[in-house]
Amino acid sequence: MNQTVENIKKIINLQIAIEANENAYVQNSTGQGSVWPLVFYEYEHNVYDLDIRSGNLDKTGAYGLKLISYNEKNPENGLEKVNAVSLIFDAKNGIPIAMLNAAPITSYRTGAAAAVSAKYLANKDSKNLLVIGNGNIASYSTAAMLLVMNNIEKVFVYNSKNKITAEKLENFKNNVNDLIENPISKNRLEDIKILVNTHGFRRLNKSITQYWLIAYHYENNITHQQILRPLHRRYRKCCQTSCHRA
Repeated sequence: MNQTVENIKKIINLQIAIEANENAYVQNSTGQGSVWPLVFYEYEHNVYDLDIRSGNLDKTGAYGLKLISYNEKNPENGLEKVNAVSLIFDAKNGIPIAMLNAAPITSYRTGAAAAVSAKYLANKDSKNLLVIGNGNIASYSTAAMLLVMNNIEKVFVYNSKNKITAEKLENFKNNVNDLIENPISKNRLEDIKILVNTHGFRRLNKSITQYWLIAYHYENNITHQQILRPLHRRYRKCCQTSCHRA
């Protein structure tokens, strides 16, 4: 399977990924598709694991699976942390349609999924975008957001675990720029200010509590502590495990 990241980029871009994600969500919500049970196996806790994700899209006429493995120690041997393969089959006869290098496709899919959510759930006149983390997935998510959110003027990049240096910020901006192929969005990117968020996590929590969760707080008559405690646990667990894969 000779499919490098460069080769994958020749057949997919963020706009295609956004449209594909949206189509898959529609099929799933209308009973024309489904997500099958996840298979997960852990060789070494928080170091080496794999999972198999699968499902069907009846309207598209296909079903398939993605096997993705993560090994924290791989870079020590000059290998990528994340490796994955997707197998796609014709739903009518079970004949294999494609075998793809799913590692780069996963980045597109994850970024596109965030954009589809924002397209339908975010305020249309939002001008500020807060990105927590500055890894690989963050650049895909940011670029995808800029494709669907036309009023964004500033992007704040926040990372509580690692300091974002000027060099890292510049690399982040370049990665976002490389992912945007739409001429209108690309021109708009030149006017958008991508900044490092220097506020501490405690300040960030306060903002999340006040602005993002206030409606939920009053509607369900629960305290801020009841909201923040599970949020803290999820955030810290994410930073210690999943988010370092971005």
